[in-house]
Order: sequence, then structure tokens, then C-alpha cells
Amino acid sequence: MGTALRILAGLAFCGTCAGSLPAADTAPPELHKLHALFLIDSQAESVGKAVTVDGKRMEVLLRGGVPKDRLALTVLTENDVTNEKIVEYYKGLKSGPGDALLCFYSGHGATDTEHGHYLSLQNSGPFMRSQLRDLMYAHKPGLAVILTDCCSVRMRVDVKRSILEMPGSARQLDPALNALFFRHRGLVDITAATGNGAWCNDEVGGLFTFNLVKVIDRHSKLTAGGREQFVTWKELFPQVQQETVGMSSEWHQEDPQKEDENKQKFQKPQAFELPDDPTRPYLVLHNTAQAVVRYRYRWGNEGNWASASLPPEGDRLHSVPATIASPERSNLELKFEDGETDTLKVGKRYRYSPGPKKTRGLDEDAAFP
Repeated sequence: MGTALRILAGLAFCGTCAGSLPAADTAPPELHKLHALFLIDSQAESVGKAVTVDGKRMEVLLRGGVPKDRLALTVLTENDVTNEKIVEYYKGLKSGPGDALLCFYSGHGATDTEHGHYLSLQNSGPFMRSQLRDLMYAHKPGLAVILTDCCSVRMRVDVKRSILEMPGSARQLDPALNALFFRHRGLVDITAATGNGAWCNDEVGGLFTFNLVKVIDRHSKLTAGGREQFVTWKELFPQVQQETVGMSSEWHQEDPQKEDENKQKFQKPQAFELPDDPTRPYLVLHNTAQAVVRYRYRWGNEGNWASASLPPEGDRLHSVPATIASPERSNLELKFEDGETDTLKVGKRYRYSPGPKKTRGLDEDAAFP
């Protein structure tokens, strides 16, 4: 263990017992409020009607499942979907570590080989996904969620759907939305397609948004009548992915002449990052630096290393994978950039402090909450 590593005293989130590694009784406490920004690029060439359907579908989901006093929803559409308006929103937003931030975008998008994925706004051009993430990180949210239904390739198909009716304000928080937007910690970053187009039509809207809402609704019904079943993003995403692949394959089979120039036969959503399961035993890292800190980690001092990052002055929760059942393998081995390798224990909270190369790392502060 590196000399700069000390455990923060007296702060245990969950424990282990001899011979087994139990799951935590509950996830972390609920976040207070969900601040949601919808970017509905309804003027986007050729997909404006489908984009509008996406926005309404997501609004129905949130308003029907999150009480009014716990949801702050801002919708930018038509001429307001610009780089300047997005920056203005986040610069003026009043939120903090006790809140969750959601940004949902529907419109065009693409990937730059050097700078990564971006939103291709009709009225102001590219807006980098990395810039959006930085704007959200500046508020040090308990959870940041980025969902984008973009790079839309039109596929005409005759599918009839009922008109979406906007519900009244929810009286109580839907259990599935509670789990996904109020109990997780970290970053959720998902887009509609993997390296190619995202499909839509004027009735269904975007395939990704349609199937995202469908899967969330399915979990909401499973929790009806008080039968609470905690749903995680790592559980939800493969289901959305599978539904989208299946539906897009059906669209292609019904109209194979509508392939795009890359001969795309189906659409597969991509997750840039998903948070760990907060119901498993876990530990927490806190970053005191004003910049993003990157590191690698692995469980049980074996297997492949995974990459992760800590937002400026933010937290990251690491849960023990379900494949690990013994306390002996429940330690997290971690390597910061230009730092030593440290071993961290489940049930503890650690704080990262920047400094000279030989001293940077995790240190102790008994006063840290």
C-alpha cells in the first residue's frame, strides 16, 4: 500500500462478514431533486417530427413518475437548441451533490475521430459530448445522466401508436425512476447507436427512446403493489440494447431497400459509461482536485484492469461485482496516473488529493463527511 494512503476514520457504508460477502440492505440515500434538461432539436433536417415524439415520450415518463417538487424540467426546442443556450442553462443552474442531473437529446449526431462523439445541432453546429459532461460535472452532482437519441437515419415503416397523453403530476416517486435517477451515484452516458445511424420515424420517434421508455415502464410495472425490485443501469441497458436491436432488425426486414449508405441492418445502442450497482457492498472515492482525475482499477488483485475517472470535487462509487463472493477478493486495487498502486477496502470512503508525483494519492481527513 502506498505511503499516501490512509482510511478515513469511522465512515462505513456497508460491511462484510466471515466466509461471505453480503449485499447491502439498501442503496445510498435518495438524491433530493432531478434537474432534467431536454434538448429537442425539432428543426433538425428530416427528423423533426420524430424528435418531437421523443421529447414528449420522455416528458410523459418523468412527469408521470416523479413528483412535481422533486423534478425541475427545462425543455429547449426549435431555435433555442444552441450551444449558447446549453451553456447558459448549466452556468445558471443551482444544484449540488445532493441532486441528480439528466440531459436528454434527440436530433442529429456523429463521431469525430479525434474528439469523440458530438451533438450536431441544427442551428449552431457541433456540441461535443465531452463539453456537456464537463458542464454537468461542474455542479458536482450525485448522479449525472446523459441520454442521446441521435445520428438519426430515417426508416419509413407503417407502425401505428396511440397518441401520448401528458399525465398529471405524480403523487409519489415511481420505484424504477427512483432507482435509476435518485439512488445511483456517478455517471450514466448512453447514446442510441454504435458507430452508425440511429433510426426513427414520425410515429414511433427514435427507436432508442421508444425502447428506453418501454423497458423502464416494464420495471415500473414489476414494482407495482409495493413489490419493490431495485433496477440498476447495468441491468437496464442490455435490455434496452436488445429491444432496440430486435425492433430495428424488424424495420429492416420490412423495408430492406431503406438501408443507409453503410448497409446498416440494425441499430445497437452504446454505453460510454454505466455506474456500479449501488445495492452491492461498495466503497467511495472523493476527488478534491479541480480537474478530472483518471485511474485504473481491478478487484481481488487479479484479472484485467478497467479505466475510470473522478469528476472535479466529485465522488465515485465502486461496488463489488456480483461474481465475487469471498471477502478475500473484495479489495480494490487502484492505480492513479503517475501514482503508486493502492489497495482499498469495501465499506470505507477515501479522498484523493493532488500533489507532487511522489505524494499524490489518497490521504486521511477525519473531518471529511
